[in-house]
Amino acid sequence: MTSEHRIQHRLAIAALSFVIAMICALPAAAQPRQRVSPHEKAEGVIGGKTLTIEYGRPSIKGRELFGNLIPFGQVWSLGADEATKLTTPVDIEINGLKVPAGTYSLFMLVADTGETQLIVNKVANQWGAFKYDAAQDLGRVPVAGSRDNPVTETLTISIESSGDKAGRIRFAWGDGVAVAFVKVL
Repeated sequence: MTSEHRIQHRLAIAALSFVIAMICALPAAAQPRQRVSPHEKAEGVIGGKTLTIEYGRPSIKGRELFGNLIPFGQVWSLGADEATKLTTPVDIEINGLKVPAGTYSLFMLVADTGETQLIVNKVANQWGAFKYDAAQDLGRVPVAGSRDNPVTETLTISIESSGDKAGRIRFAWGDGVAVAFVKVL
């Protein structure tokens, strides 16, 4: 075998080895990432229409919640992993903010004074708040909140009817509870 043939032979073996390595790596790359926090879909019927919120449910696990897991003065993704998503089949109002039918991401902004804002963002599919863009906000509304409630270990969001076309979205985590009022238009 000439030296030219040996080089071609080695290149062919190297190329074949590379292809085999890539094929073997495909199953590992295709497997879904293991999530630490469970994911939940909260649904509620208000005015005969089903509203849905999909979110990751982190737990406190002995960590400091306010000022740490929920940072003061910074936009928070209101859950774990992907941004929390609200889907409404009809136009609604959330604390006076008109929200057309569609799917949106929800964020929160918590001040160290306790003032809390719910942010409705037009970019529904995003990872946490890492690429959050305030220019894409549909709007921000203040939400009523309190910090003297029984402790909820794992973030819990619920949608509750409180009348014919009225209801509320309740956010509970740690000793904090925030409520946004919803009206079907």
